[in-house]
Amino acid sequence: MSNTLSILVLCGGQSTEHDISLLSAKNVIEKLDPKKYHVSIAKITQDGAWHYFENAEDYFSQSDSHVMHIIPGQKNPFFTGEKAIPVDCVFPVLHGTNGEDGTMQGMLELLQMPYVGADCLGSAIAMDKIVAKQLLRAAGILVVDWKLIRKSDEKINYAEITKQLGTTLFIKPNSLGSSVGVKKATDEKSFYAATQDAFRFDEYVLIEEAIVGREIECSVLGNENPKASLPGEIINHTEFYSYDAKYLDDAAATVKTPADLSPELITQFQSLAIKAFQTLRCLGMARVDFFLDKNNKIYINEI
Repeated sequence: MSNTLSILVLCGGQSTEHDISLLSAKNVIEKLDPKKYHVSIAKITQDGAWHYFENAEDYFSQSDSHVMHIIPGQKNPFFTGEKAIPVDCVFPVLHGTNGEDGTMQGMLELLQMPYVGADCLGSAIAMDKIVAKQLLRAAGILVVDWKLIRKSDEKINYAEITKQLGTTLFIKPNSLGSSVGVKKATDEKSFYAATQDAFRFDEYVLIEEAIVGREIECSVLGNENPKASLPGEIINHTEFYSYDAKYLDDAAATVKTPADLSPELITQFQSLAIKAFQTLRCLGMARVDFFLDKNNKIYINEI
């Protein structure tokens, strides 16, 4: 045990992406080499309680958990009762609000606890779709055209929006992932229904033009000198890559890795992925989502 690092995996959380976080955590836990790492897990319930599992076996069987507390100012700030939990590094596998938007990262920095992934600033930037688009565009990176609407807006002008973006639109909550709350609208009625649904999740809603083409994704790993993976392609068998297509319906989409692309396009995707990663101050790891239109023009969708 003395030659292993103690890793605390954080999962669950209070966001609408709670269940997706649990799926992601399962993948991470199963991939961590037990010869190198002692893995313990803190599962955050949707009520905000932290439950500690000393090892993966207890976590997967959901047995022998303990209520976990945080006491700032301690070398080991995590406790069950009066017992300190030895942690060398935290691996946050949290999605959505209070998980990957910089709040958890800020808390870990206040605790002076090393953790995996982007820091507080990078997490907050990447989570805010509008801010991310503005920074990417300022860096000379092509992004899908958009318009921002607010819940407080007195009037949302459908005619004005379609004049700018076209009649096929995608409506997204500004600060959520996993395609939660994302809807496609093709007329005024479906547009207003989609915006009202999106406002259930966020005060700010993103309206995007539809790009006809292929969906490509590329992972990036590293810090000062990040490396990009070979691109993969999401082949949709439904209208778009929705929450259901990602997590509930295995037949809705196929992921092809590597994607069938020319060497020149592969290089372009990898270069753009790294540039976007660095522009948004990402660290550790990220997935960059792209659209490739029929003219081989590359747009960044999200990070």
